[in-house]
Amino acid sequence: MIQKPYTLNDMIKVEALAERFEATFWGARGTLPVSGEGALKYGGNTSCVAIDIGADRHFIFDAGTGLKKYSKYLMKKTGGKFDGYVFISHPHWDHLNCLPFFTPIYIPGNRITLMGPPQDNRSFRDLLDGQMDGTYFPITVDAFGADVQYGDMREGQHYFDGVSLRAFHLKHPGYCLGYRIDHAGASLAYITDNELGNIDIDDDFVERLAEFLKDVDFLIHDATYFDHEYSHKVSWGHSSVAQVVALAHKAQAKKLFLFHHDPDHSDDDLDIKLAEAFDVMAQLGATFECFIAAEGDTWDVVQGHRIP
Repeated sequence: MIQKPYTLNDMIKVEALAERFEATFWGARGTLPVSGEGALKYGGNTSCVAIDIGADRHFIFDAGTGLKKYSKYLMKKTGGKFDGYVFISHPHWDHLNCLPFFTPIYIPGNRITLMGPPQDNRSFRDLLDGQMDGTYFPITVDAFGADVQYGDMREGQHYFDGVSLRAFHLKHPGYCLGYRIDHAGASLAYITDNELGNIDIDDDFVERLAEFLKDVDFLIHDATYFDHEYSHKVSWGHSSVAQVVALAHKAQAKKLFLFHHDPDHSDDDLDIKLAEAFDVMAQLGATFECFIAAEGDTWDVVQGHRIP
């Protein structure tokens, strides 16, 4: 059989795929999933963002209930084939408890690396074993059919399949990490469960975080509370709208996605939250774009636009 030669369009497609850097929100809620008419516009699943880089590098940030939706998508599109990494920010339930429902992890032939921060003297593998020990969930990790590897993540610079990923220790109960990926001249940061208020006057946390985020193209950040709610939520480990907008302005981010939506906030509430963010931006003279993170949206990080 004579193989058809590559055309210019073929080469353009191959080059575009090699430079691909896309992010999909599969879950943007925090604490608890929600359902009903108040969660139709922005979705009701908890934290899960999938990153696709090049032709075959796949990264997942957090395993909230959005991971189940991503799992169903993969089963339909690829028959469940998935080779990649799952990075957990921290082991609180809304960021970890859907991992047992990620169908590709039970499929032989898949290669999946699970990474997350250890807690005190417990490794990340120990934390997963504890969640799936047969007591709290009837299936143990021994049922995983894929080639599953485990690793402890800590603050600092890391590389996975040639992709730069940096981790930053956030302000949240326990050891919680935020992540930043840089690829093809573009960047995305995933900063969830992070408190920007209640910082000691001699603590340079915000300055260090702003430096970590400097010039980031896409900043996904916890904005759980309205500003008027924050005084009743101090030390809970989450941020309010004005705090997040100020950080994005300080870091000179290009786009800000308000994330980790409070389960008591409806779609209408989130629209109000976005309007308040615009007001704060105007007061600061901020020029970045601001959005509510919406379940199901896919963004081209390199080109900076939503993919239809």
